[in-house]
Amino acid sequence: MLRHIDGEESDWAHDTHKNVLYECAPSSRYVLRHFPRDMGVYERLDDFAEQVVYPETADGDMRRKRHGVYRRLLLEPAVADREWSKEELHYVVTQRRAIMDQLQFMFGLAGSRYREGLYFFYPEPTAECDLFPTAAGISDLALLFAGGAAEEARRAGLAYRGGRHA
Repeated sequence: MLRHIDGEESDWAHDTHKNVLYECAPSSRYVLRHFPRDMGVYERLDDFAEQVVYPETADGDMRRKRHGVYRRLLLEPAVADREWSKEELHYVVTQRRAIMDQLQFMFGLAGSRYREGLYFFYPEPTAECDLFPTAAGISDLALLFAGGAAEEARRAGLAYRGGRHA
């Protein structure tokens, strides 16, 4: 729930004069605001909604629907249109831009609307360490492999030249 901003963690671990700057991720503020009890206390999905009391008004119904849609998208970032109730689907279709903007701002999720539904994903690979291979690395490896395969084919006399095999 913390995001590294500045400084090197390894330097800080080995030198007491070095510092590392962190900030709370937006998701931690959401969790702290909406879940006042320890997370281990909740046993069922419905338990998470217990602290939210919605008034029996049109505004209360709208808030209940909105919160349900957001919760579901956070728990299931790929929800097809056929899996929503009729009123939830109407909300998702009419408010998709606001939903996408809010989930981008609060959680860093990028959203895309497809014919089948609204889907969310992290735009960049994330991990505790450097990821390998990256997309550029995969492309480089594919080109190296293709070059090696072409060279082997040439050596074996199987080279492809202009619409016919050599």
